[in-house]
Amino acid sequence: MIKYRKGYKYQLAEDWTKQTTIKDYEYDSQFLKLTKDGMLLIRSGYAWDGPSGPTIDRKENREGSLPHDGIYQMLRNGVFPEEEMEKIRLYADKLMCSINRSKRMWKITSNLYKIGVSNFASFAAEQENKKKVYVE
Repeated sequence: MIKYRKGYKYQLAEDWTKQTTIKDYEYDSQFLKLTKDGMLLIRSGYAWDGPSGPTIDRKENREGSLPHDGIYQMLRNGVFPEEEMEKIRLYADKLMCSINRSKRMWKITSNLYKIGVSNFASFAAEQENKKKVYVE
């Protein structure tokens, strides 16, 4: 018997860290860790689906999608209080766009990404949208 989840394209080959402004929360799971001072650690082996929606995966948007997916996963897992969830979700969107810009994405393209995720991706952060576990 195996248990697995579908829908991933990439798997992190080494740990990735980023200082965030998400402070005063602690979370530590197999692949994601957030410290009280806002340090986000995504551990080697973490799988994510890359940029979503009507986009093409490119070097300019791949890394930004990593913490975006990780923070959205924490939102789905109920790590943050409900009254903070929208603020943290919008921060994840902003962080993704900031990283995309640092990878030389055009500013207009980055702004379109931010508009898209901020207005149309909130469902992906909702707890009822956790990845389904399949058993065979």
